[in-house]
Amino acid sequence: MAVEIRQLKDKGTGTEFVPLTHWTAVGSRPNVVVNSPAGSVSPSDLQVQAVIPTIDMTSDPGTNYELDPNKFYLFGTKSSLTITFAAGQTGIVNEYVFQFTSGNTATTLYVPNTVTWKNTPDIKANKTY
Repeated sequence: MAVEIRQLKDKGTGTEFVPLTHWTAVGSRPNVVVNSPAGSVSPSDLQVQAVIPTIDMTSDPGTNYELDPNKFYLFGTKSSLTITFAAGQTGIVNEYVFQFTSGNTATTLYVPNTVTWKNTPDIKANKTY
């Protein structure tokens, strides 16, 4: 199973976030290589804040999906995509993450009317979102 590391926190300060430049799994432990103002940082200097599994849906021909929280859904090219959200876990912030690609015609994206957009998306053809 592939994973995406969303944030890395410096254990020394507890607040500094460093950009991820490379991640691989070594057995059950991540091997993390990052760049920071101080140079390379070892995995023992970092605290992983969130690791979410990637769900590969690129070969699934469907158009209607219920997303579980705290997973990254990777869809292929879709002419239409209807997304609903499964109930989240209590006591934590739940994140619903997905990616899709528009083909020669822009994808029509449907989400629940409870979704509030900061900027309404303008989905274009031949782009990945």
